[in-house]
Amino acid sequence: MVSGSFPEEINEVLVKKFNVFLILFGQMYPCKMCANHFMTLLKEVGPFKGTTKVELMTYLCNIHNRVNIRLGKPEHSCENIV
Repeated sequence: MVSGSFPEEINEVLVKKFNVFLILFGQMYPCKMCANHFMTLLKEVGPFKGTTKVELMTYLCNIHNRVNIRLGKPEHSCENIV
């Protein structure tokens, strides 16, 4: 997971960079239908606004679960994600 290498405390600059990364990831994803769904999902959940690695990992877990629900796959527990 990308967030595994993040520091425990995340500053505002890193938060902005990560949110840009997510947008670029969605725009560059090779499956255009998946990319459109991901970009819609990002608009629905909004950008990451936390300040810790745990909050970031939980944010990403929740996004992952929304994709799983849409695809009819099981959800993962986001508790104790680290």
